[in-house]
Amino acid sequence: MAERVRVREIDDDEGSRLLRIVRRGSGSVVTWRWAQMVLWPAQGMTVQKVAELAFTSEDRVRDVIHNFNADGFGSLYPKLVRLRLISSHRYPWVLLSSMHAQAQAYRCGPLAP
Repeated sequence: MAERVRVREIDDDEGSRLLRIVRRGSGSVVTWRWAQMVLWPAQGMTVQKVAELAFTSEDRVRDVIHNFNADGFGSLYPKLVRLRLISSHRYPWVLLSSMHAQAQAYRCGPLAP
């Protein structure tokens, strides 16, 4: 059985900040969902009930809570990953590969080279 997980003690300022994120909902959907997954257990809800309400696994809820306990509000904001640029000599190959994948997905037949 997995260990019982608890959100660290949250003061009034942090609680109101979490409520503001959840109520406003104007930012990232990921931030909104993660803030809900932290706020509900802070209000006494079990991990099982949070997972049921958030339509996710209990392990994911535990991960979000552990991350919040360790990193605070920084863990609620998704990390942006820098996309790798395609070099000019590889662009035709990438273009043909993606067109071929789309053709296979729609079963349109092979593409001419």
